[in-house]
Amino acid sequence: MNKTSNIQSFKHPNKLKVVNKKEKPRDLEQRTNDFFERVIKLCKKCPLNARTSRIISQLTGCAGSIPANYAEASEAMSKKDFVKSIKICRKESKESRVWFRGLKMAICFKDPEFDALIQEATEFIYIFTSILTKTDKR
Repeated sequence: MNKTSNIQSFKHPNKLKVVNKKEKPRDLEQRTNDFFERVIKLCKKCPLNARTSRIISQLTGCAGSIPANYAEASEAMSKKDFVKSIKICRKESKESRVWFRGLKMAICFKDPEFDALIQEATEFIYIFTSILTKTDKR
């Protein structure tokens, strides 16, 4: 592994480290769990009404699916199983961004956590895409 790489190899997916320039390196499993917790906290601040209830439900569902599928990928029985779970993580990260943008628009709430979580979901997309690219090369 070269020194500029942010992600360790497929051999130990539960030990992948992600380097964020603003923070110390964190375990990707912890980072996805933290993301889910932050989503729940943000959604608790939002008013629950006819406009937001479906969006909040969808957002918490896909945000929770990211750490769940990452945990499943970490225990994959085969490369094919690993790839399937990582692809789901990437798909749910993309979906999270859609629901975040919708919720932000629906409630006209200026909490900076919206943008931070949209950015985190975007970074997950890049990370999971990188993992898939590196896994395909093996």
